[in-house]
Formats: sequence, structure tokens, C-alpha cells
Amino acid sequence: MSGQAESKGLSVGVQVVVVVGVIIAVLLAVVVGVASVRAGRMLERTIDDGGLGFVESLQTGVAQEIESLRISNRSYVNIVVQRLAGKRVFDNQETIPIGDRQVPKIFIMDEGLQQITGDEMLVQEWQNAMGSQFSVLQVVDEGLVRVATTLKDSDGNILWGKFYDKASPLYKATVENKGDYEDIVEIDGIPHLACYKAVTDADGDVRMVVFSGTSLQTVEWRVAYSSLGEGSYGIIFDTDGKVVVHPKVERGASMAESCPPLWSACESAGLFDTTDPVSVEYDFNGRLSRGYVQKIEGTDWYAMMVVNADLAMAPIGAMKRGLLLWTLPLALVGLALLAFAVMKLVSPLKEVVTVADRIAQGDLSMEIRGDSSNRNEIKKVMAAFGRILEEYRTLVQKVEDMNRRIAEGSKAMNEISRDVHESLTSVDEASKAVAEMVDSIAASAEETNAGVEEVSSGVASSTQVVTELSEQASVVSENAEEGRRSVEAVTDGTGKAGEVSGRVEEAVAELGKSVEGISGFVNTIATIADQTNLLALNAAIEAARAGDAGRGFAVVAEEVRKLAEESNEAASNIRKVIEEVQKDMSVAAKDTREAGTVMGDLLERSRQAAAKISEVTGGVASMAEGIQSIAAASEEQAASTQEIARAIDTIASMLNGGRDSAKDTERAAKEMASRMENLQMIREDQHNQLVELRELTSIYRLKPSDGTPPAIEG
Repeated sequence: MSGQAESKGLSVGVQVVVVVGVIIAVLLAVVVGVASVRAGRMLERTIDDGGLGFVESLQTGVAQEIESLRISNRSYVNIVVQRLAGKRVFDNQETIPIGDRQVPKIFIMDEGLQQITGDEMLVQEWQNAMGSQFSVLQVVDEGLVRVATTLKDSDGNILWGKFYDKASPLYKATVENKGDYEDIVEIDGIPHLACYKAVTDADGDVRMVVFSGTSLQTVEWRVAYSSLGEGSYGIIFDTDGKVVVHPKVERGASMAESCPPLWSACESAGLFDTTDPVSVEYDFNGRLSRGYVQKIEGTDWYAMMVVNADLAMAPIGAMKRGLLLWTLPLALVGLALLAFAVMKLVSPLKEVVTVADRIAQGDLSMEIRGDSSNRNEIKKVMAAFGRILEEYRTLVQKVEDMNRRIAEGSKAMNEISRDVHESLTSVDEASKAVAEMVDSIAASAEETNAGVEEVSSGVASSTQVVTELSEQASVVSENAEEGRRSVEAVTDGTGKAGEVSGRVEEAVAELGKSVEGISGFVNTIATIADQTNLLALNAAIEAARAGDAGRGFAVVAEEVRKLAEESNEAASNIRKVIEEVQKDMSVAAKDTREAGTVMGDLLERSRQAAAKISEVTGGVASMAEGIQSIAAASEEQAASTQEIARAIDTIASMLNGGRDSAKDTERAAKEMASRMENLQMIREDQHNQLVELRELTSIYRLKPSDGTPPAIEG
């Protein structure tokens, strides 16, 4: 690569810091939220438990107090009734106004005649003696009328004249049934615990009803002024939803009208179907409130404690603020420490990316120091990169050595090819010369044969013929000798070509071994790439298990996996090239062996041709001697004519064999030349494949021989 691409996006370190910062913020928010929610729920439960317990305790105390007052009232009434019962009651026709009615006076004989109607002396005596409020209700035609009482209004006026008709529960229980009657009644706006009991006269008739009552205002105050903290207060209401006591609502007001949310919450909670304490929650004028209510035993009243939920939950807000004040500085410090730790963690990852990028660019000159036994995965990755780098470096060095050896072998093959070509040229020329000489000798033999036939026709021309034959025999002898030497040269060239073919075969075999070694190296690279890919896959799995915190390491693992895939693809391409080279080497080896076989055949035929030419030379020598014998002793010419003819026939036959051998040698030389052309084409194909292999490894830069580059530590 000629330059670096423009950087885009955020670095892994910044991404990790941002992600972890967000996680910390979310965790803090979750912690604060969960703590607040839990604290709120705990506080709510505490408030609910406290409120329910408080109202139950309050109800118990109020019920006990009311019951105590009720018992006291009964005792007071019984004391009075026992005092008055069976006494004689006298009527008087005189009436006095009581309220808006005219009521006749009655008197009772109690230690003297005592006026009942319109006289407070007896009731005041009772009050002084027992401390309770007393009244006497006189039976009239229409019902009951309060005719004597200690009850007074806020202005001090006596509250007599209260009327109860015959349909009232009080009249029925006391007058008709001659029994007693208990109720909580409101007198001048103040509730009283009332106990009524009929008083019979001497005739057994009910002439009056005695009332003993105790104000429940203290009970109201006890409930109203009870508190569970700031903003809390107590209220009392009855089963009809009428307010008995409320700090802000008038007595007797309807709860459904004055406080609809509270009344609706009470009905929804099933308050009127149970005697257990109940908690309700409602919104009152935009303020969340909680109420804890229980029916007061023995009455139709309900005691409720109302708590301002916002004020009650105020500690939760304070706790939230406190948590934020403490957690935010701690979070900032933690984030700073985290950023420092992440930078320390990402720094080795940057080295991994740098190493991977340099390897991808073909830089094999660096040294990587890693520790495969270390528990740190980054150091293990660096160690794996170191092994990959060493294997790549070894592979490239071996490929370069192989290129050099193949180049040397190619040069030797060129020289061998040139020598063989020259030898084949010489063989071809020698074969042509031998063929020409054989043709010449054959022609001379034919002429000699014709001359021998003509010897018998005239001795006069025999001397001239013998002289010509002697000269031609000398020429034939010289040509035969030259042909023998040419054939020997062809034999030597053929032998040398055979040796060259042997060396070519050895070089091809050695080249095949080198190619097999390269194939082994490529397999090693593929194995390393597969292991690297497996390592990257394992790293991606570990990063996936780590979730978002391991996302940055997953990116690096993906880059390592891609690099491993590219290495595996390069190894596959090299393997394909090597397979093609092996195929071509096999063809070259086969052709070389066939060329060696052809050269062996050519050598053998050349030797046979040399032997035949030697025989021809011997025959020519014999012919020359015969001609000389003819010249020396012409008188024996006639006798030797037949012998010369036979010798010439033999020579002609031998020359025909030499011609065939020369043609065979020429054909073998041409076939050898064709095989050498095929071998040259194979060598050129191998050269092209080696150039392609050199281009594949040309991007890798090995470390310089004059120095060691700085090591990269994982």
C-alpha cells in the first residue's frame, strides 16, 4: 500500500470508554433507582405497618375507653334507678313549658316529695355525687321529653325540652320494653356516650327514663391530635359517612361530598366489610395521602390516621440527593480509572492491529515477542502472529532459494540445450556428409565394377583404369576416414547429449523435490492459517460472552480471522501454482527420460555406423592394396578380376548399410531436436510459473541481513 487511508470513526479505546461510561451511568441510575424504589417500598411498608399498628392501637385504646365510660354510665344509671324504682310518683295538673311543649309536673317520693319536671335539684345532686351528666325524660302522651338535666349549651343554657316520639328506638327499648338503651348521641354538637334506663313507679308503670351520659370530646381529641409525624392527623366518621371529628371538615358533613377520593378509597378497600385495620391511598387536592382506618369496637365509628405521603416519603428524596452527591464523584473517579485501564488494555490491541497491517502489506522484517504460555490473550495473539511471521519468513526465504536454484537450473538447461543443439547440428551435418560419401563410394564402386568388367576387353587400358582406381581408392579411403571421424564426433556428441539429458533429468527431479518442499511449506501455512482462524473464532466467542465490554476485542478478532482467510487463500493459490509446476515437471521428466532413451538409441546407432564405416574403410584399404597389386602385377590382373568384382559387391553392400545408418542417425537427430524444442517450451512454461510465484512473494519484505529491526512486544 502506498499510503494510509483517512482515519474514520472512534478508536476501540474511546468506544470502550464511552460504552463503559454509559454502562456506569446506567448502573448508577439503576442502583440509585433500585435503592430509591426499595427504600421507598420499605418506607411505605414501614409507614403502612406503623400506621396500621398505630390505628389498631388507637382503636383499641379508644374502644377500651368508651367501654369503660359505658360501664361507668351503666353503673351510674343503675344507682339512680335503684334509688327511684318502686317509688310513688304523683301527677299534677299544673303544666310548665319545657322547650316548645307544655308538660305536666310530676313528683316522686324520695326522702320527701321531690319535683322532677323542670327541677334540676335531683340531677345536680347525682352529678355532684358521680361526676357524670344526668337527665330525666318524662313519659308524655306523645313520647318522651327531657324535663330535667345537667346538660348545658356553650352559653350555659340548660338543654331541656328534647323530645323522642314513640317510634324512636329509645322509647321502644325503655318505655315499651321497660329496659335500657345505649347509644352515642350528639348533644349541642358534642357526642356523648348515653345510657338510658326506665324507672318504674310503685304500680310498675314507667313514668320516667333516667339518662347518664359522658362527653366523648376527650376521645375525639385523642384521635384528632394523634400524629404519625408532620402532616398527619386523625379523623372519626360513622358508618353513614358523617364526619364526627375532622380538623378541616365540619362535624356532620358528608364524607362523600367533602372528601370524595377518601370515601371512594374506603369503599374500594372493603372497609365496611371488615373489622381489621385497612390502609387506603387517595389524592386530596393534588397531594398524595395515605389513610389507616379501623372500626372502633362497640360503636359505629371509624378511627382514621391520615398521613401526607409526600412528606412521609421526603426522606427518600433526601436519600436520592445524598446518593447522587456521593455516587457522582465516585462515578467520575471510577470513569477516569476505567479510561486509564482501557487505554492500557487497548494499547496492546493497537500493536496487534499495527502488526496485522504490516504483515498484510508484506513487511516480514519485524520481530514480534509474545508469550503463548501467558494468560493474557493479547500476548497469546502476539505469539501466534510471531509464529505466523516466522513461517511466512521461512516460506518466502525458501521460495526465493527455490527461485534461485530454479534459475540456476534453467541456466544449466539453456547451456545443455545449446550444447545438445550444436551436437545435433554436427550429427546432422555428419550424417549428410556420410550419406554423400556413401553415395560417392557407391558410385565409385559401380564404376570400379564396370572397369573390372572391361579389364578383360583390353590390357592396354588397364593401367589407366588401375591408376584411376588407385586415385579414387585414395579419395574413398580419405572420405571413409573423414566419415569415420564424423561418426565418432556424432557418437561423442550423442554421449554428451545423453549426459546432458541425465543432468537435466536429475535437475528436474531435484526441482520436483523443491516443489514438494514448497508444497509442504504451503500446507504448513494453510495449517497455521486454519489455527489462526480457529483462534480468531475462539476470541470472537469469548468477546461475545463478554457482551458489550468485549465488542472491541471482537473487532480485532474479526480482522485476525480475515487475515487468516487471506493467508489461507494465498496458500491455496500457491498450492495451485505448485500443482501446475508439478504437472509440468512430471511432463518434463517424462520428456527428458524419453530424450535420454532417444539419445541412447542415437548413440548406439552412431556406434554401429562408426563400426560399419570402419569396415568400409578396411574394405577401401583392401581395394587400394588390390589395385596396387594390379599395378605391380598386371599379369595377375585377369586372374584377380573376379575377386575384385566380389570385393566391390561387398563394398557396395556395406555402403548401402552405411547409407541406411546415416539416414537413421539423421532421423534420430531431428527427433532429438524436436524433443529439445518441447523441453525448451516446458522450461519457458516453468519460468513463467516461477515468475508468477515470485510475484506472489514479492510483496513480502524480509528483515535486512546487516541488522535486526526493533522487536514488537505483545
